[in-house]
Amino acid sequence: MLTKTLAIGLAATVAATLAPPATQAEAAEGDRSSFTLAVLPDTQFYSRYADSNFLPDYGTTPFHEQTAWIAENADGLNIPFAVHVGDVVDVVGQESGWRAADESMQNLDDAGVPYAILAGNHDVRNASNSVVDTDYDLADEPFLQTFPVERAEAHDTFGGADSTGLNRFSIFEAEGQQYLVLSLNWRVSDATLAWASDVLDAHSELPTIIASHDIISIQNDGLTGETSPNGERLWDALINDNDQVFLTLNGHYHGSAKVERQNAAGNTVTQILTDHQMAYEGGNGYMNLLEFDITNGEIKVNTVSPWVVSKPEDKLTSYDTPVLTGANEQYSFPIDFESRFAGFETVEPTQTDLSARAIEILTDGFEGAPESALQAAGNEHDYVQAEGTLAHWQLTGDAGEVA
Repeated sequence: MLTKTLAIGLAATVAATLAPPATQAEAAEGDRSSFTLAVLPDTQFYSRYADSNFLPDYGTTPFHEQTAWIAENADGLNIPFAVHVGDVVDVVGQESGWRAADESMQNLDDAGVPYAILAGNHDVRNASNSVVDTDYDLADEPFLQTFPVERAEAHDTFGGADSTGLNRFSIFEAEGQQYLVLSLNWRVSDATLAWASDVLDAHSELPTIIASHDIISIQNDGLTGETSPNGERLWDALINDNDQVFLTLNGHYHGSAKVERQNAAGNTVTQILTDHQMAYEGGNGYMNLLEFDITNGEIKVNTVSPWVVSKPEDKLTSYDTPVLTGANEQYSFPIDFESRFAGFETVEPTQTDLSARAIEILTDGFEGAPESALQAAGNEHDYVQAEGTLAHWQLTGDAGEVA
């Protein structure tokens, strides 16, 4: 059983205080040029427990609600593209998991919302660090059967793939500017790195986002990000000497973190990790919305859950909040697009504050779970007496608090 056993371990991660829409900066309609990039972190438990837990209990799954919400709000939030950072499923040989993932991503296909999706370690037959994409029996990889190159080609953003089909690039347009998204397999060969380098060289004028499952990791404090060995390999081979790369996205390591590094040109590359799989209900449907505010020169990161607001009221708990506001879950960072990318063309402002709009959409009418009826013990006599007891702990449902 997934749902309740995962609730305790990282409750603090998902029980952050909700910032009401009224606290968000209000902006007049049409005061900025901006768009939203949707990022889906590890969906593995949503896929694995779709048939056994989520569908019987809710009639839907967090994965399905995430993509349905993106599709529904793509126009209103100016979402031109979505990125899945891998671990689409949990058990590579479980057909029902791939079916659940297929059906969930079909929401984006049906709505015409283009996306990039890549394989994490749980999505390939052999996830050993020493086994790379060119070592696979490609005909036997379920990822390629569920998300073949032909499926990606259906979107006009598709740019191409390497010889394995596991590594791809896309070019999407937003606010008059094209962006390159380079999506790389969990472990790539030297040949794949050479292919990726050629892609960057061929599109050196495009601001570039690199997505892979493992780029930065997180220290034991659950807050501080650091590069991983695989991330360092990608940095040396693709990121450091290609100034067009300004952002990387990954999952894999449990938690949320951000790392800022200076590339060989002296410019900042922001690296973002998000993975909520060990939180309540396997992640409770949390995903990232990145608002690219071109006018004001910043990117706003929000961590939101369409799944939480889709739940029936009688199933809500104190862990269910639509927006996480922790230090690594809701923040912004500056980027001067015009100076960083020569020839960057800004367009006439047509948008309002998309981050505030997204939060307003999610929280509209959401009241949350009823207040807990638990009462603190009056004294030691309120507890069951057991021989050898040293202390009593009563969970209140509030992260970090006991009675």
